[in-house]
Amino acid sequence: MFFILIMVVINLFELIYEVMASFSGRAQNLWFPPFLQYSF
Repeated sequence: MFFILIMVVINLFELIYEVMASFSGRAQNLWFPPFLQYSF
């Protein structure tokens, strides 16, 4: 059950990243600091 919870959290982060990546580069830089942006 703990593994399923981890997979759900990872899927939520991927969904949030896809939504934020749909904006322009300037908006993406506002949402993500450089170290978070490169970590994805």
